[in-house]
Amino acid sequence: MVSAGACNPWCIHVPIGTSVFFINNDPALYLFAADPPLPYEVQVPGYASAVTLPLLTAGAVTWAAVHAPAATVTIYVE
Repeated sequence: MVSAGACNPWCIHVPIGTSVFFINNDPALYLFAADPPLPYEVQVPGYASAVTLPLLTAGAVTWAAVHAPAATVTIYVE
């Protein structure tokens, strides 16, 4: 969930194959890019949600909002 320009929680653990939902409680649009890079970004319009493709590789992926660095979440795929 994105609220007041930050992600809460800032980290989660998910099983391999899980898609992750981003929920935006702000009026602003957020564009999230992954590190390590993935072949897509996640765009979350104001007061809306978006979902990642299934995360198929074990390890940590950090999604950071391009224009709001406090809006960052690390996903541990296990």
